[in-house]
Amino acid sequence: MSVKITIKHFGDTTKESPEKQAAKQLAERFKTEFDLNYKQAQGEVMILSNLTLFGQEVKDIDILIVGFLNNFKLKVECKSKNPIGEISNTSEKNIDVNSFCYIVELKDHPIDRVQTNGLNLQVSYKDGWHDVTTQSEKQKYSLVNYFTDNLGFKPYICNFIWMRSINSTDYDRLIHLKETNVFSSEFTFEDLIQKSTYQLLPYQPINSTTSFINCISNEYKQDFDRNKILDVFSLFEEVRKTCGSLTRQKIELLSKKIIEEQKYIDKIGDKLTILAGRAGTGKTVKLLQIAVELATKEDVRCLILTFNHALVSDIRRLIALSGIGDSIDSSTVQINTLHSYFIGLLNGFGVINGGITENNFIAEYANKIEELTQYLQENIFTQDDIIQFLQKNYEINGWDYILIDEAQDWSENEKNILFRIYGKEHIIVADGVDQFMRSGEKQNWARGLKQNTDFYKKTEEKGLRQKYNLVNFVNQFAAECNLSWKVEPNSFFVGGRVIIYCKQYTTDFHNQLYKQCKDNGNAAYDMLFLVPPQLVESDADGKNKRFSRFETFRNNGICLFDGTNSNLKTKYPVNINECRLFQYDSCRGLEAWTVVCLQFDELIKYKLQTWKDDGKEPLGLSSPEERRNNFVKLWSLMPLTRAIDTLVITIKDKESDTANLLKKLAEVNSDIIEWVE
Repeated sequence: MSVKITIKHFGDTTKESPEKQAAKQLAERFKTEFDLNYKQAQGEVMILSNLTLFGQEVKDIDILIVGFLNNFKLKVECKSKNPIGEISNTSEKNIDVNSFCYIVELKDHPIDRVQTNGLNLQVSYKDGWHDVTTQSEKQKYSLVNYFTDNLGFKPYICNFIWMRSINSTDYDRLIHLKETNVFSSEFTFEDLIQKSTYQLLPYQPINSTTSFINCISNEYKQDFDRNKILDVFSLFEEVRKTCGSLTRQKIELLSKKIIEEQKYIDKIGDKLTILAGRAGTGKTVKLLQIAVELATKEDVRCLILTFNHALVSDIRRLIALSGIGDSIDSSTVQINTLHSYFIGLLNGFGVINGGITENNFIAEYANKIEELTQYLQENIFTQDDIIQFLQKNYEINGWDYILIDEAQDWSENEKNILFRIYGKEHIIVADGVDQFMRSGEKQNWARGLKQNTDFYKKTEEKGLRQKYNLVNFVNQFAAECNLSWKVEPNSFFVGGRVIIYCKQYTTDFHNQLYKQCKDNGNAAYDMLFLVPPQLVESDADGKNKRFSRFETFRNNGICLFDGTNSNLKTKYPVNINECRLFQYDSCRGLEAWTVVCLQFDELIKYKLQTWKDDGKEPLGLSSPEERRNNFVKLWSLMPLTRAIDTLVITIKDKESDTANLLKKLAEVNSDIIEWVE
């Protein structure tokens, strides 16, 4: 019995992609090598190409090589270490290879477009030099998380970079360190094992004669068979096939051209573009459409920034299912949180060193942003300095356009920094008009700019998310709260219902809602739970959090992706049979066919108790109590505008002011609002 070489391609099998070609090339090369030099070896080597790590921030893997071998021994170079820790010269050691798991990143750049920066390899693209070493490291840790989530353990993973257009002579001139993880075009299986020892076995005891490469520990090896590997990497395709009608509709929307009358694309690159509208008028979808059209039509790289981790999760999932790649060398659409992006900027410009502490995050972050703003305004950094900085910093490099969701909540300093770095013409903002989370003061992105000369603004007024009855309910709720709020219902989007549930959420009630959701072609993913902080518990040390009723829900057959769980490694939900659950504070931008607002009155109570007066007086409200009530009532519209078809509001205290307000609305709208006690 010899070593079996298996190839599996996970991308579009109708296309002969570079990854697919590379996998075939490696298979032929390895087979010849085993047949000639290692006839005694037994086992299997699987070469998988075009993998999608569904659920991870870095999701695209070119090549994965996984193997299980018996009777495969090899002499390789290893450095030795004596008992007191002194490192000796390199010597040959016997290596017994049992199992391995290797990522390979492909690059076809010629030698004149490749350079080293310290220990890192960089390749040149149209916008500058990109750090391939950092990208390769990110892929490794994403794969570790992927295995942990889907198979329950962490293999040891080695990551490599294959420069397919650089021969061994040019390679030796470029890279002078043997221990690098970069291969030239001609590398062999023996080279692969040799380089893996630099990562797995950097120093051996000076008296040792044999070592082992065993990337998959023995306790898991018997369960870690080839079928499980193939199944776990088939997850992406399986979810795409069964993702539910809502997700399919969103994917189709992203592939459609933006309607010509709006002429968004014509304005972009020439002036600041502003899309305005209240919740549910389709701003985020249009932002995504613009990003996708720019990426596919103009071959550019677009980054979307938002506050909300849950929305980042939702959009990352949608981008993944849409098949949009995340390579550093091609057009793409990616999303990140505002804070993560700006902390990268602060680190890159040297304003901070190593991050901002959690204990005093808000104040420390604001102070450092002010410091960076002053640097940029005082021209300490020239435009050439900024360009060079962006080229050298992988985390924030290579974006042609920045698209901003919920732009009304940005600070003046954050806005000015982006204007200074990218120029206003490379920025597109979605302005939520009056839905604030950070403060009650609206950011004016057009301040000091001339309309139609410096910026283009389009205001949406018609509801594009919620059905007719739900839009009317939210409008009436706002009117009852004396809020200036009005969204025009869409007459073509009829139906919708509201249920006020004044008792504990039960399994029977859930099953009714879930059945109706599925009967309309949706998956469990399209059912969203929102919970107040009172329903989120922490462990003894206060670090790890999760939904306090998670076990109760699961024991009653309600499967959840618990977005409040601080231990989740998955960056977005991957199981379509799980309903999503997040805190209310994370709901902005999210949507679902059915939304369950658990203990809505507790949310209002919490917001009233935790509101802080910033001393500003929007809308002529002079007293702190007026400002507090206005802010909380306006904030409460956010969860009410998440549902497409069915909105469920559960009440803990039937005597609360919130319950009384909702009961009043139910009494005059009994045809669309159901009151359940």
